[in-house]
Amino acid sequence: MRFLTGKPSHDLTYDDVFMAPRRSSVTSRLDVDLTSSDGLNLPLPLIVANMTAVSGRRMAETVARRGGIAIIPQDLPTDIVATAIAKVKAAHTVFDTPLTIDPHATVGEALMLLPKRAHGLVVVVDAEGTPLGTVSVPNASVAAKGDDAQMAYKLKQGRLLCGLEMKLVDDAGHRLPHDGKTPGRLMIKGPTIARGYFGGEGGDVLDDEGFFDTGDVSTIDGEGYMQITDRAKDVVKSGGEWISSIEIENIATGHPAVAIAAVVGIAHPKWDERPILLCELKPGVHAGADDIRAYLDGKIARWWMPDDIVFVDAIPLGPTGKIDKKAIRAGLEGYELPFEVSR
Repeated sequence: MRFLTGKPSHDLTYDDVFMAPRRSSVTSRLDVDLTSSDGLNLPLPLIVANMTAVSGRRMAETVARRGGIAIIPQDLPTDIVATAIAKVKAAHTVFDTPLTIDPHATVGEALMLLPKRAHGLVVVVDAEGTPLGTVSVPNASVAAKGDDAQMAYKLKQGRLLCGLEMKLVDDAGHRLPHDGKTPGRLMIKGPTIARGYFGGEGGDVLDDEGFFDTGDVSTIDGEGYMQITDRAKDVVKSGGEWISSIEIENIATGHPAVAIAAVVGIAHPKWDERPILLCELKPGVHAGADDIRAYLDGKIARWWMPDDIVFVDAIPLGPTGKIDKKAIRAGLEGYELPFEVSR
């Protein structure tokens, strides 16, 4: 940079500064190929200098991670500059810092953040920073569908981030189809996935292909969208088929009289396990087992219908507010199904 008329005594404005090529055959910035040569093929600049809309903290972090330089505007307060620099230095050298919002943020706020990262994902966190869920953008195929069709995908857990792989397997470890219908154990692998537990507890937790068992039962559709249907330890295995306890619970909770519902599997001499449904009713409301069965009828497969419906004063919850099925099973010790149901 050089001054044409000597160093000025006043602050420069956009009218005072211009850039011109010198000793270069390049006639336009559009003629410069900024694509990296490391296999990622990302078109990132070497130097970014403009207002905060261009060279803010997120851009500075991204450019610095690729070995470039971001010039922070000089008119920013020093405390904001110090905070921005500290956050850039604290960022991971390989992985993007996640975009986060709190549960009270609007959809508009989430949509404004989504384009700021290539992965198009925003994480919803609570006051302590614990993840509660995610907001993301659909792929091109899903985005081309109508609103009603898109909703079916939006209600699922979503797609994988770059660099990760997932598969579904049965209890014997055989791969299952990604047809959006067949449930299986969700396995995942990638550079950000743990290869074991602290101190080697539990031994080798990866399968022969290097996949980690998440402990979830899920489905994966043809678009790559995954939906968790249950926890592997909670799924009811009846006659060689899997019954989703979560799905029955969600439907049962839709009954006007039910406050909380929980499903657990009870040993059965013929079917290995059969589901029973525990219901905690809302205060001052009454409902019988036949009312709940009638409500479930047609909403679940007939062989999913609970063999017994038990009403309790309170369903035990864990510290995080989730249903404590370990406590439920302990309370049902010695329980026997009231009758045998043919399937």
